[in-house]
Amino acid sequence: MCRWQPLLLKFFLPFLALATGDKLLVVPMDGSHWLSMLPVVKLLSQRGHEVVVLMPHVSQQMKNQDSFTAKLYQVPYTKEQLKEAINEFFLAHLQKLPPPLFFVKILQSSESFKRILETSCESLLKETKLIQDLQESHFDALLTNPLSTCGTILAEYLSLPSIYLTRGLPCNMDYSSAKCPSPPSYIPRLFARLTDHMTFPQRLANVLIASTEHLYCYYLHSSFNRIASEFLQRDVRVKDLLKQDAIWLLRYDFVVEFPRPVMPNMVFVGGLNCHPSSPLTEALLQKRHCAASEKLLVLPIDGSHWLSMRDVTEELSKKGHEIVVLVPEVNLLLKESKFYKRKLYPVSYSQEELEKRFQTFGHHLFAERSFLGTAWAEYCNNRHIIDLYFFNCDSLLKDHETIRYLEESKFDALFTDPALPCGVILAEYLAIPSMLHCLLPPNDLLPESDKLPGG
Repeated sequence: MCRWQPLLLKFFLPFLALATGDKLLVVPMDGSHWLSMLPVVKLLSQRGHEVVVLMPHVSQQMKNQDSFTAKLYQVPYTKEQLKEAINEFFLAHLQKLPPPLFFVKILQSSESFKRILETSCESLLKETKLIQDLQESHFDALLTNPLSTCGTILAEYLSLPSIYLTRGLPCNMDYSSAKCPSPPSYIPRLFARLTDHMTFPQRLANVLIASTEHLYCYYLHSSFNRIASEFLQRDVRVKDLLKQDAIWLLRYDFVVEFPRPVMPNMVFVGGLNCHPSSPLTEALLQKRHCAASEKLLVLPIDGSHWLSMRDVTEELSKKGHEIVVLVPEVNLLLKESKFYKRKLYPVSYSQEELEKRFQTFGHHLFAERSFLGTAWAEYCNNRHIIDLYFFNCDSLLKDHETIRYLEESKFDALFTDPALPCGVILAEYLAIPSMLHCLLPPNDLLPESDKLPGG
């Protein structure tokens, strides 16, 4: 047996009881946090677990349901006060401010929300009869959002293993509590609005944020440290309670997050709020009818763009699609293939000029340049290729014989790279749907055209 196995068994053994349909205590947070936790609670109930959820009698989103037993406790604030605090905290996160001002805004907006959490926690822990009932119920584990540390305090009092469901914690406490490496020179902090690809000044800023974020957590947890010490009747800090053995269910994954180290007790559950997909509408089905071995028109870009499109084109051909690729008479890599038919159209430049433009582009692409001159140099260099693409598009759209052929061929869809807008223009003219293949369209066109937020 591996020397780590006894340690892992000792760690995970308290959680194995949940596999046999035992009792789970849930201490949620209101608002969107509860909406994220609700699918988990329902699924556990469906699998035969007895689930008890502690709820304040004043709530924005939490309501009793058949899938669990709700135990209510009284709180002194009103629903209007709760809604105002949540909205203020939420709207602060949407403001586009530089990191120092953004951090200050978050700090200011969190005051009312923090008071709500503190008041709710104190009210719960002072419900003597309810706490006694929880002790006598002999739960097997406690599920909570660690942002509201009341669940962590209660788990310590009831001697229950904790399961944390979270999107992330301030001050990197989720990773530090799980004893996970998180070097600030590589891992961006919560309010830094950086990625794992940082310049040297950004790394310095991130290190500065990491070195001062404990001040925010002191502000955030000072009252909870007092509440925990009074309730547990010993001097204790929230960050020490979070370091107890726990399973961390993280509501994200590396599809949309930057890579970083994780520990064995950290489990990615990103996408748990995604509902099962609905059947496609008739309109979407019509757009997909090219999947039934129909005719596909391909308008590529010469060079490396075509190398990435070519594999997709060949795969579609193998699946029975009839494919025609529009190719300028003078080209570098758009050669004949058994997987598709080429339709040539005339252009006004020579093979020598084409090769010279690509060589000049490649040479300048890797040339050293000053920071201030980078944007202008990139613009001038790109003109070598952009002008060429414009000549291609202009020649194609003015070639009446080719356009007539395309109209008569009755294609079902057009496959193109949006870096060359000619394909989109042609798809509009032929009234056929487009399939866009790209790494990154210019000027952030994809989020705008697809109605996605582009930041």
